[in-house]
Amino acid sequence: MSSCDKVCVICFEEVSIKKSLSYDPVNDQVEGYEDLGNCGRSKNPANHALVFMVKGLYTNWKQPFAYMLSSGPVKSETLHILLQESIACLLQIGPCPKAIVCDQGSNNRAVLKKMNVTTPNPFVISNDSHKTYVFMDPPHLKKNIRNNLKTHGFT
Repeated sequence: MSSCDKVCVICFEEVSIKKSLSYDPVNDQVEGYEDLGNCGRSKNPANHALVFMVKGLYTNWKQPFAYMLSSGPVKSETLHILLQESIACLLQIGPCPKAIVCDQGSNNRAVLKKMNVTTPNPFVISNDSHKTYVFMDPPHLKKNIRNNLKTHGFT
């Protein structure tokens, strides 16, 4: 890929999933428990999935590159680690993330606050001084605006 083709956006989203355990005979383990990658596994059945995906900014490609299963929403401390690892891994293997897109969930806002993302500085700075700008997911923004208007009596 050309350097222009490698410019990408990191998207992450957490969704509810049905609890389900199954046996994996190849790895001789039961699947379906909380598994947060480098942040550890537990014996709690998973009921949420956190998915990370990259999408080309100038070219039409997209690829999920990580998912984690959790028992309840992923805590902001763990999400902070996973997001930093994601940016570092992508920079190491070639894609160049220029933006992060997520919804306005309380855990996501807490992570962005820990990463010093503010209105005057709407970006995350990686160890190598690489800037990755942060955007909130437009469909979720529209939904939140609509809900606020309805809550406060707008007709």
